[in-house]
Amino acid sequence: MPNAAAFLMPGVTLTSLYAIANAVTDNQAAKQVNQDRTHSFAASASDPDPPLKNFGWTSSVLREGRPPPTGTAQGFKLKEKSRLVRIGNREFAPTVFTTVITVVLIAALLSLGRWQLERMRVKQALFAAFAAGGAATVRLTDVPAGGGDRYQHVVADGRYESAQQFLLDNMTHAGRAGYRVLTPLLTDAGRIVLVDRGWLPIGTTRANLPDVAIGEEYRRIVGRLDYLPRAGIELATTSQNETWPRVLSYPRMSDLSGALQRPLDPQIILLDADQPAGFVREWRPSTFPPERHLGYAVTWFALAAALAVIYLVTNLRQDPDKS
Repeated sequence: MPNAAAFLMPGVTLTSLYAIANAVTDNQAAKQVNQDRTHSFAASASDPDPPLKNFGWTSSVLREGRPPPTGTAQGFKLKEKSRLVRIGNREFAPTVFTTVITVVLIAALLSLGRWQLERMRVKQALFAAFAAGGAATVRLTDVPAGGGDRYQHVVADGRYESAQQFLLDNMTHAGRAGYRVLTPLLTDAGRIVLVDRGWLPIGTTRANLPDVAIGEEYRRIVGRLDYLPRAGIELATTSQNETWPRVLSYPRMSDLSGALQRPLDPQIILLDADQPAGFVREWRPSTFPPERHLGYAVTWFALAAALAVIYLVTNLRQDPDKS
């Protein structure tokens, strides 16, 4: 998401559009005034008292030979009272074009602000669940086969299966590209759960895969339940190799189960940072804290308010009749 400064340009562009739209409107108004003046003078030849109320002065001006009032284009002023609102000695007369554009843009900005607030609430719930999950540790055998609470702290006993491991591609840490290592754990209850042992940087080339071998002795592991990482845009999962460890980008659990040809628990275990045989593990619910979403929401709402102010200022003009 871009920072707030990147969204200041729409306001500048809209100000330019207001100026262009108002200039076009004024030009059309002046043309209309000239046309009305021509028709009125033609009518005065046959009518001794032609109706000239649209120009703000009466036919006595013509009969007495006095010049028309000055200060307007050609001495005339086109009154568009259906769109005119007077505020003191000023008049507010926006064009239909600028009004429609402003309403649409303000509605869009407010919608984006509300969306960011909703994202903030989702992230707050994730951080709360992460904190609550560490309050107690339960045995994996006590977790239903369909999955437990996200971020629940669990302990499991079993053996790693080193021969068939997965490397999740397109994972970053501190701005560097790398893999997350998923290792199957065959539990003493006969269930197979994937253990995320952490992040590793890619080698000098993608053909040079990291060494993730691990002993298959019986062990106890401790971590948190979670789901596989998901991409912002769902794409078809493709394997980059047919050997092991298998490299995949944002796979689904069904993809991994199919590669192993065995059923898997629906959740993975994020191996605790103090557990052995792991890599970089700095687990947190999201790289985007709730406060950042709140900042973006404030930005969108501020832009909506600024747009409303621009709309009012550019369409509130000094009334020539009262200047």
